[in-house]
Amino acid sequence: MDLIRDLSEPFDVDLTRNIVYRAFSLNQLTKDANQRFFGCETKRVQYPGVAGIGYAEKRALADGYDASDVYLDRRVINLQGILYGITRGDLFDRQQEFTRVMTPTAAYNESPGDKGFLPLDFYVPTMDTDLFPAGYIHKALFVRPVRQPGFNFVDDATGGPDADPLALPWDCVVWAKDPTVYGFSPNNTVISDTASSGSGNFTNVGDLPAPLQLLLVVKAGSGAGTFHLTAGGADMTITIPANAAQQVIRYSAREKVLMLEVNATNTLRMDLLSMVALTTHPLIPVGNSAYAWTLASADLDVGGRLWFWDAWA
Repeated sequence: MDLIRDLSEPFDVDLTRNIVYRAFSLNQLTKDANQRFFGCETKRVQYPGVAGIGYAEKRALADGYDASDVYLDRRVINLQGILYGITRGDLFDRQQEFTRVMTPTAAYNESPGDKGFLPLDFYVPTMDTDLFPAGYIHKALFVRPVRQPGFNFVDDATGGPDADPLALPWDCVVWAKDPTVYGFSPNNTVISDTASSGSGNFTNVGDLPAPLQLLLVVKAGSGAGTFHLTAGGADMTITIPANAAQQVIRYSAREKVLMLEVNATNTLRMDLLSMVALTTHPLIPVGNSAYAWTLASADLDVGGRLWFWDAWA
């Protein structure tokens, strides 16, 4: 399926600040001692509004349409910019590094569990300095390149003497299977390894419900037990198996999966997860909301936590 769409609307990103993907700075230039620029600059970022997915069809023998439930489509983003090098060799080395960063299979290999959808982080200005005193919100989209970047070789820009500073225009298309824009830093809540229960309040400062993530570290030699959680409209119980080795349980409401890691081997274990409403995974609503958890029989180790990213449309 071709993911390249008509790109007509500006992305709400501040191009005066850095943009980072896979530890590569897409919008940061540096000068050397001779005042020559090198680095990467993003000149334009575009995407269309995210479409709603569902059917609409004419009613038989009546005016108007029937319509299904609606879901958001993927988000597709076009980035355009320029690579700068202080010499011909420097420029083409930067081109190769940029190509590696924006290669879909390289992104996938970096994080197979995320299918290569890694954070593209950026900044958005805001007037809400009560919540964001710096006047900026640090946000992220989890994206994967559609293809390797394209480059525009131009005689005057890339055809000068080897020792001259050179510039190479580029363009790249990335897509996010989850169209939600998240806060870059997670909101972490520690699950105590010394208590059998805990409760409190989450605060989502975005404008969309945010999926909850969970990590449990179970001590080696722990007996079987349960972890019960109520949060974000969900009532869920995780069954903890007995095991002589340490166990790590990871649950994601975003991916709707529960994974069990034992001896460095990860296994999908949806059989360990039960919910009062099978389709209700925890989504942290906008504003403040309560959570509570209870541990029975099993012994937890340090490192357990609940977390989510603030979410925006």
